[in-house]
Amino acid sequence: MIASVPSHAELLLGPFDQRWSPRLEALLALGKAAGADLVEIFLERTDHLGVLAEQDTITSVTPAFGMGAGIRVFRDQRDGFVSTNDLSEAGLTTALTQALGMLGLDVSGAGHDHERDPRLWHGRRHPSLPRPTGWLRQHQ
Repeated sequence: MIASVPSHAELLLGPFDQRWSPRLEALLALGKAAGADLVEIFLERTDHLGVLAEQDTITSVTPAFGMGAGIRVFRDQRDGFVSTNDLSEAGLTTALTQALGMLGLDVSGAGHDHERDPRLWHGRRHPSLPRPTGWLRQHQ
């Protein structure tokens, strides 16, 4: 029997268990492919009930439910961290992209680490470098 892939709603309503593995492993691989040394993903679900009692009378009951993820990426001695309450595939990918971006990394794999390549300045040639000549100048 082939196990079915859980829906987004089943993942959100169910426990954080092995059903999350494919989604999380894909994110880990995406972060590593972008150049991160290490990627950490934290999933959290909280359920809190606040009760206020004054002079033997319950005056307030406040339920609170929260769910989210924290994504931390490391490269060399630096790290980037983003948290989100959007646990959809798109939401987690966006959070990973933002955390990688803090380190100058890009999930496309084609991005540059601007701090490692001093010739780049906001994705362009730094203005202090000499202008290209010949063929290169013609194709800018």
